[in-house]
Amino acid sequence: MRKMEFAILPTEWITGPDKHGLSSFKWQSREGARNVAALMLLIVMSHHADRHTGRMSITYDEFQAASGLSRGKIAAGLDKLEASGLIR
Repeated sequence: MRKMEFAILPTEWITGPDKHGLSSFKWQSREGARNVAALMLLIVMSHHADRHTGRMSITYDEFQAASGLSRGKIAAGLDKLEASGLIR
C-alpha cells in the first residue's frame, strides 16, 4: 500500500473521558523506549491505513524503513499498542 501524504489519526483515545491517553505513553524507567516506539509506529500505521476501513498491511521491513526502529523495538511498540487497545 502506498504511503499517504496526509493521514487522519483518531484522537478519541487521547481525549475520551475514560482514557489515559498520552499519559500512558510517557517516558518511564524501563518503558520509555517502548512507549516512544509505539507512538512512532502509530504514526507510520496511520499513513498506511485504508482511509475508509482503517485496515492496513505492513511488514517489519516497511516499519523499519519508515521509523528507523529495530525489529525488537517494533515488536515492543506493537505490543504496547495492542495492550492499550489501539490496535488489534
